[in-house]
Amino acid sequence: MALGVALALLAILTLKYPHSFRAMLAVSLLVNLPSFRRRAMRQRLLLVWITGAMGSVVEAVFLDAPWLYVPAYLLLIFTTMALASRSRDAATMTLLVYGLSGSLISGEIAESAPIIGGFYRTLAVTIGIFAAAAAFYIIPLRKGFRPQLPSPVNFTGRDTFFLGVVGAFCLVGGHTIVPDNSVFAIMGGIPWAIALLSSTGPVLRVRLAGALMGSTVALATLSVMSASTNNVAFYMIVVCCIMAVIVYLGYSFPGIKPGCAQFTVSFMIPMGMLPGPMQSVHQIFSIIEAMWFGFLIASLLYWLHQWLLSIEKAVEGSGQAAGQA
Repeated sequence: MALGVALALLAILTLKYPHSFRAMLAVSLLVNLPSFRRRAMRQRLLLVWITGAMGSVVEAVFLDAPWLYVPAYLLLIFTTMALASRSRDAATMTLLVYGLSGSLISGEIAESAPIIGGFYRTLAVTIGIFAAAAAFYIIPLRKGFRPQLPSPVNFTGRDTFFLGVVGAFCLVGGHTIVPDNSVFAIMGGIPWAIALLSSTGPVLRVRLAGALMGSTVALATLSVMSASTNNVAFYMIVVCCIMAVIVYLGYSFPGIKPGCAQFTVSFMIPMGMLPGPMQSVHQIFSIIEAMWFGFLIASLLYWLHQWLLSIEKAVEGSGQAAGQA
């Protein structure tokens, strides 16, 4: 994990790349997986570019018509999540979110040229994928190690439509409530919605605790560094060490591994946005605020989703009972 994060940070700092947090999130997600298989990575890379192209087209066509862009964005999330959920895992779906999120307004590049903006977002995720691949090849797993593969998911059309609704609400709510960092409402909301659909109650509680810890540690880390140094090398060392320790704890104590995985996301969303120390915590706090706003939207919509589902089952059950009678 430390090596993968360091390689991604080095590439970002060298290239002075926009959307740096997307690369950091991608490498953090992939290095958290229990195995690295070339065939799966090739499939993920292909899906990232396919969905990136779809997002660029939607943005280019509907950018000047927000009243059409919102339903188009809902359809975009629905389509890409349905495509990614077939015989693949939740990590693949999350990886696509990292490339798609914030399509409407994602910086000066995207505002001036939607196609170029989509290309930069997709390339940022690709940098993260290659950094993770390089880390696995430089430090391979020990011989004979056969970890359990990620559980595949096969979401129904209703589930993927729910993800599209979450994406649309995060898009509109983010630009209304946290306009400066609305992308992070989407980036926090949709992956959390994926976790809500694919994880049990106890695992979700562990993940929620990991998210709280990640946000808290991000704020504390930046506060300490901003008061002591502005050295980029020191920043890289601190971030890499924190990530490595969290992954080590996750593999040493399997019960908390989902929480450690969620920690890496909640820590890297604000910290990956800042490839270097800064003298103010206002920006990082605003990013965390937007991320948790996305968590809240996803959780409320999931509760509504489950409530409607329970009503449908109750109606179906009463109808079957009446038919038997």
